[in-house]
Amino acid sequence: MAYKRRTLEERINDAHGCIRPRPARAVGRDGEPEVGNIYDISAPSKGIAFDKMLTDEEVLLLLEATNSRRDGWRDHIIISLALATGLRLSEITALNFGDMWAYGADARRELQDLEARRVEARRARGLPRLSEAESEYWGRVLPREIVQLREFKRSNKDASQQIVVLNGKVRRKLARYRGEMARRGFLTAPEAPLFVSRQKNRIHANSMALMFERWCSRAGIDRGLTFHSLRHTAISAVLRATGNLRVAQKFARHASIQSTLIYAHPSVADMEKAVEQLYC
Repeated sequence: MAYKRRTLEERINDAHGCIRPRPARAVGRDGEPEVGNIYDISAPSKGIAFDKMLTDEEVLLLLEATNSRRDGWRDHIIISLALATGLRLSEITALNFGDMWAYGADARRELQDLEARRVEARRARGLPRLSEAESEYWGRVLPREIVQLREFKRSNKDASQQIVVLNGKVRRKLARYRGEMARRGFLTAPEAPLFVSRQKNRIHANSMALMFERWCSRAGIDRGLTFHSLRHTAISAVLRATGNLRVAQKFARHASIQSTLIYAHPSVADMEKAVEQLYC
C-alpha cells in the first residue's frame, strides 16, 4: 500500500529528527529508484528501537571486558566479528576455518598477492624485502578479506549476495585467534569449526547467547540486550557512517531495502546534534 506524501514526510521526520526530506531521485536502469539516501523510498511500518542497540560507550565496555580477562579471549573474537560484519548468531556458529582461510592453491595465490603488497609498502618506507619465512607466516595466518557464507538466513535465497567483508582489525584478531587455537591443541583444518566449546565441539547457539549476556553483566550493561543486538548495532553504524541505504543493505545482506530502512532511526547523539542546529 502506497503512503500519501504528507504521511511519508511525517514518518521520515519522526525517524530523523525533523530533518526536511529531499525529493526522490529518478528511476534507475533496473527499474528501481536510485536510492542514495533515506529520503528516496517509502517509510517502513516500524523501526528498530534504540534500546535494542549498544551505544558507542557500551561497545567499548564490552570489548574491554572480554579483552581484559583470560577466559574472554575466544568471546572477544566472537563479539568483534559480530560487530565488524553484522553476522547473525546462527551464521557465526556455522563458520569453519575453511570459510575464513584459503587452503591449497588459493593459499599460494593469496600469499603471492600479500607478499607483493607488503613488499611495496616496505619499499615505500625504505625497509628491506620480506624474508621467505615472514611471507609464508602472514600468508598462512591471515584470513580472507571476503568471505562467502555457506549457512545464512533463507529470507534472502541469493547465495551470491551472502558475502562478508572483513576489515583489517578483525582479520588481525582472527589471525591471532587461529594461532592461539593451534597452540592450545585445537583443530584448525578447513572442516574444523571456527568457534568451539571447552569440550572441543562446535559451540551451540544457546551457549553463545548466554555468553553474550554474561559479558554484558560483567561490563555493567543491564538493559536486556541479546546477541542480535550486535547485528542491529553494526548495521546502524554502517548506515550512520555512510548515509547510504544501498551500502547498508549490502552490508546487512537484506533481500529488500525496506528491511534496511528500519535501521534508519536516530540515536541520542544524533538527536543532540540535530537540536544544536535549531534557531533557538
